[in-house]
Amino acid sequence: MSQNPVVTAGLDIGIEAEFLLTGRNGGDNDAPNLKYFAYAIAASYNEDAPDWVPKMRQEVEIDDVYDKEDPRKYHDWVLTADKSLEETLNPNDEDSGPRKWPLELVSPVLKFRTGSNFREIVEHVWKHIRDVTVIAVNKSCGLHVHLSPSRDDNNGTWTLPAVKSICRSIVYFEFAFEALLPSTRRCNPWTKSNVYDNRRFPNKKLKTCFDIIDSCQTIPEIVYLMNDGDDKYFGWNFLNLLEDGTNTIEFRRAPGVEKVKDCLAWVEFVVTFVEASVQNGNGLFNNTGVAATVQELKGFLGTVMVAGGQPARLKRIFSGKSGAIFPRRVDTLGYSAADLDMLQRMKAADKAADGKRNLMKERMQRRDHPAPSTAN
Repeated sequence: MSQNPVVTAGLDIGIEAEFLLTGRNGGDNDAPNLKYFAYAIAASYNEDAPDWVPKMRQEVEIDDVYDKEDPRKYHDWVLTADKSLEETLNPNDEDSGPRKWPLELVSPVLKFRTGSNFREIVEHVWKHIRDVTVIAVNKSCGLHVHLSPSRDDNNGTWTLPAVKSICRSIVYFEFAFEALLPSTRRCNPWTKSNVYDNRRFPNKKLKTCFDIIDSCQTIPEIVYLMNDGDDKYFGWNFLNLLEDGTNTIEFRRAPGVEKVKDCLAWVEFVVTFVEASVQNGNGLFNNTGVAATVQELKGFLGTVMVAGGQPARLKRIFSGKSGAIFPRRVDTLGYSAADLDMLQRMKAADKAADGKRNLMKERMQRRDHPAPSTAN
């Protein structure tokens, strides 16, 4: 690896955090439904939000007909329902303690670059949620990070060479990622391996995978390769690259987190990995037959200095992690009939919700939409 890190410009990012929330005010837990609970959180946040932070709203049961020209649609935090997460909760568990409300927090488009205050924005909203609720996560909760070049960099569009470099890096460090991730995010039907759960990589040898990636001539070709067609439930989701004006790559493998420091650490990790991949992914090779390790992955991230980066945050990701783990295919797991039934319900609910609206896609498409001067 290079001894002199390459300085990179940074990216536009979006964050989707899945929670199970319990109101600290007992009355909030008696809300008639999820919409009212989310509304109470958003309303209390907006009461004291300073001018420098985005406002918040709930979109738990939003009408399909809404004003796309309203600038608040693209610059606010949003609390929305997560139907797939809701399926993991047992409605008969009311006697086991205070009710847990399944919600997803969707960020506005944030700027990861020098001079950006995106971390303070995330910390502010997280503090409010922590102040008014008890934040919990279970093994079904995840943290998703969307990444896109800024509008100043190739008009916010991922180029084919950049995407190929990112894909090569994902394949190269597949075993290291398995060792870095918590067990709940391995062999997971919602965050499948882009290689070992992918029929379009029939031969899993590194050179063969590289050859298949390098042979792709268009963005759609490499998207369908990495997502085995149009299946978004992979650790890295490239499907939004098919949408004009969106161009986000989504990392889905981070676990649900309760602490804002862990959220920001995963953002730091994903942005740095992608920037390092763009710069150095084409130079990766391995003729030893030994899989890349967590230590090598850490060194790979050290080949770049991302503008606005805070690499010390990576310690939370790498601490206590080493070596490599062979990925297990999801379809080799022994699911019970009840497990399979729940998985099908969760996928159906998630697809139904996703078919109506994709909040982060809308935000990246409209990221240049002027922000409102004031928020009501």
